[in-house]
Amino acid sequence: MIEVCVELQFNVSYHSSGESPPPEACVTVANGTNAHAILVEASNQHPCYNFTTKDTSYGHMIESICNIQGKVTPEQMFYWSIYIDDQTAQVGIDDLKPGHRSKLDFEYTKFNLG
Repeated sequence: MIEVCVELQFNVSYHSSGESPPPEACVTVANGTNAHAILVEASNQHPCYNFTTKDTSYGHMIESICNIQGKVTPEQMFYWSIYIDDQTAQVGIDDLKPGHRSKLDFEYTKFNLG
């Protein structure tokens, strides 16, 4: 068994009420568990970790976490980035398999298109 901690981060304001992001969720899972299953376990600890995905030819793609959905406007794109141990994940949540005491960050990010 391994322990992995999950955290949500926001580079943009995500609630008009000014709420803080949920606390870090640390879960214990079998070695080799992917980030998708780890996020499911985190959602059992705090409802803000509930998420939705879209099935793609590359696997599951995160559409929303904490009811915050990625979106594209003519000027900006908002999306969920995945980091493992402070490094950009090189694979998606189906193929990302953190090790013991790894930290998964899901960051809501804004990218200016113009």
